Amino acid sequence: MSNDRTLNQIMKAHYSASKGLWLLIALSQLGVFGLGVFSASHSEPPLLVLGGIALGAPVLLFVLRLGAGAYQAKAEEIRRLEFARKTVNHEPTNATLLQIRSDASKLPSFDPEPDGEYFGSDLPFGPQRMAHCAEERAFFTRAAARTLSFACAIAVLGGVIVAVFSSWFLFKTLAADGASSTADLNLTADLFGAFFVFFGVGSFSNLWGKYSSLAKTAGQVFHSCDQLRQQVDLDFSEVYLVVAAYDVAVAETPPLPGVLYRFQKKKLNALWRKEMAKVVDQ
Repeated sequence: MSNDRTLNQIMKAHYSASKGLWLLIALSQLGVFGLGVFSASHSEPPLLVLGGIALGAPVLLFVLRLGAGAYQAKAEEIRRLEFARKTVNHEPTNATLLQIRSDASKLPSFDPEPDGEYFGSDLPFGPQRMAHCAEERAFFTRAAARTLSFACAIAVLGGVIVAVFSSWFLFKTLAADGASSTADLNLTADLFGAFFVFFGVGSFSNLWGKYSSLAKTAGQVFHSCDQLRQQVDLDFSEVYLVVAAYDVAVAETPPLPGVLYRFQKKKLNALWRKEMAKVVDQ
């Protein structure tokens, strides 16, 4: 079945597989967080079960991250090949195609289809077209990364606020009842630590930084490519330097969920079509 699919379809399948594994990573971490809260709120938690989960969870997360990274790396390789094919008409070798198809994921793609081609431009093959296609990808990436960065920031700040408010409420309640004890204080401290570590310095905080950095880089690439595209005597090396910065930023960040594009698709495509009309008129 994979032999009948285009490179773009194989790329999207790899991205979907990577995103699915990242979703499992998030759910696993949420489960570990829930167990931490459960353990902290019970005086006699099942230590054997919790100990087994504590030992197995890091191994599971490590394996899931390896798988997610491997699928993303394959997708990124195909994306770069497609970029070269659609911008400078550089076709991959038969050996490269054979290797890609032999490694192709049999999983379907769950991402929405873009309007038109993944790399589309009405400019002729050359550095200007390369800059224009990179500008387009950076435009869509920046929008999705900014939205996800904002969502992660809300999760981090919300989690920290809940941790602080819950601790304050427990302290006030215990002080009012006059029943505070070492066990009660330990419970409050454990619950605060669980919430603060998970939201304040855990995965959400890390993703906030990564997606914020990606949005910043994509914005810089967008403006740089827009300026390069308008140069008459543009050299390929100038575009390569900018595109390389974008490639590194994308490779270092977990892939953006397709659901974001579903919500932003209509607005972003309308804005980009206006930009395309300006380019054609130039």
